[in-house]
Amino acid sequence: NDDRFGIALNSILHVAVKFDEVAAVSDLIKIAAGDKLILNIRNANSHAPLHLAAIRGNAEIVDLLLDAGCDANPQSSMARRQWRPIHYAAQHGHLEIVKMLIAAGVEKEVKTFFQLTPLMIAAEFGQLEVLQYFIKMKADLNVRTSDENNNMNALHYAVIDGSASCVETLLKAGIKKNEHTSTGLDALDFAARIDNVEILKILIAWGV
Repeated sequence: NDDRFGIALNSILHVAVKFDEVAAVSDLIKIAAGDKLILNIRNANSHAPLHLAAIRGNAEIVDLLLDAGCDANPQSSMARRQWRPIHYAAQHGHLEIVKMLIAAGVEKEVKTFFQLTPLMIAAEFGQLEVLQYFIKMKADLNVRTSDENNNMNALHYAVIDGSASCVETLLKAGIKKNEHTSTGLDALDFAARIDNVEILKILIAWGV
């Protein structure tokens, strides 16, 4: 089993979603007849079927679930840092699904347990198109993670990921470039730690 999906307590609907079985998902939704307990059923990680569809990047299944009336913003377990489908879609670069979830009413600033927003997650995983989308949507560039997560920002994450394109995009968008984490590190420190000369040059050129 792929640990991303949880190793126990998957319903038939979870399994159909996990394996991209669009026809089976459609049939199960018809059987559910709008029953929210079935549409939003959780597995061992408190993942609803929509979480798995967002991870998989299957927009057709996401559309089926949303049209059937599932919760567009379910929260996973503490073990999974209380991530929601939009966080997984941002992590994996599934821009179409991100847009679908926003259209379904999901708040663009929705946070994980450690206070990461979808924009921050896009930066953390080098998902440039998703990052650009949230910047265009006027998402908060300067939000910080929780104390337990060292009060990091999106620029710190983009540097650690080694994504020069995300770093430049955030700088051009006007992110506060000289912010320090609660451990006293700034973007330059992180770039030096991963020995990324390209990003070091970018940061220095921007006056970091």
